[in-house]
Amino acid sequence: MARFSISVGLLPRLFCIALIAITTGCASVRQPAEFTIVKTGYMPDLDAVLVDEERLHKRDPFGRTLLHQAVLSSSRMIEPLINAGIDVNVTDKRGMTPLHLAVLNRPDSISRLLPFNPDFNLASTKSIACTARKRSKIGLTVNQLIEFCDLNRAAGIVASYRSDQALWQQARLKDSYESYQKYLENMPRGSYRETALERQELALENLEKTLEQNQPCPITDSEYYLLTDSCENGVAHGEGEAKTALGKRFIGEFHKGEMHHGKMYVHNDLVWDGPLANGIPHGKGVCRYDNEMEVCETYEGKRIDVLFKQRQLMVKQMEMMQSQMTSLRHEVRASAVASSSSSSGGSDNGYVVDLFSNDKDKRTAAQVRAAVDLFSFLIKNARKKK
Repeated sequence: MARFSISVGLLPRLFCIALIAITTGCASVRQPAEFTIVKTGYMPDLDAVLVDEERLHKRDPFGRTLLHQAVLSSSRMIEPLINAGIDVNVTDKRGMTPLHLAVLNRPDSISRLLPFNPDFNLASTKSIACTARKRSKIGLTVNQLIEFCDLNRAAGIVASYRSDQALWQQARLKDSYESYQKYLENMPRGSYRETALERQELALENLEKTLEQNQPCPITDSEYYLLTDSCENGVAHGEGEAKTALGKRFIGEFHKGEMHHGKMYVHNDLVWDGPLANGIPHGKGVCRYDNEMEVCETYEGKRIDVLFKQRQLMVKQMEMMQSQMTSLRHEVRASAVASSSSSSGGSDNGYVVDLFSNDKDKRTAAQVRAAVDLFSFLIKNARKKK
């Protein structure tokens, strides 16, 4: 009898070959022609398979279906195969569902399966190999597989999908402009983005129609709709309240159809208390800044008071100072590198090297001296400009 031996170093390679056979199939294994159609991803050829029950439910030697194959090679064919009648939870000879294969080998296919509510609690009947050196001792559910194999990308896709579904259900339940806006803000690339935009626009149109039909008389500013019976000569006049479809609110005095003086709110936050002209703040009043109210002055909706101007000027000066500090840091670093070999700390700028020291005390002292030098530098520049 012929004897043969296998090198120990060859074992990992053989294991990898076996693993590939288990997870993706072998080229040498004869598969039904329908599997080739799915692999190529050519939809016209698939159409004939979808209407033929026998061809649709073909299996390969591993017990896998066309849906398993679509997960591994052509995810866009997942939806038509399931719609044609293949069970999303169908299993192969190892008890692995298409979702098992997706989370283990093709995370991009997960989002194609999730809309069909696959069962996360079905366990495989055989152990599953994550890598050549890591294999489970028992069958795993999809959730267990994700945890056991540390499949972070798959976990992220599943978590994102579940969050998407939960937020969408909340938006649909409230069915308002605000609820769809919240969904869009939280899920800018969500599965229901286009539907949310359409429903949001429809909700806004319906709300505007309702507000317009219910207001006792019109306001000059067409964005606002009168809520109280404050009318004279067919227009808003006197003390009353108005709102917009997008969450703005005005409570105060109307004069001949215009909002004259009062409080303006945005999503229940007071933002202005004072006179208005053409529907916007105009004159001396009280404004909201950084979640606090402060005395201010506006002109056609824009602040013109001294405090606001000083604040703007300070911001510009800080930006300029940061830019100059950055420039100075580059110069200091270049100077430090150039003089490090010849300087022993006796020069006026000997502290420069300490700016990059690991010693906190040295670094702090150097930063103070650098700040003084920067201040002197700015004063000199200002004098030169004069």
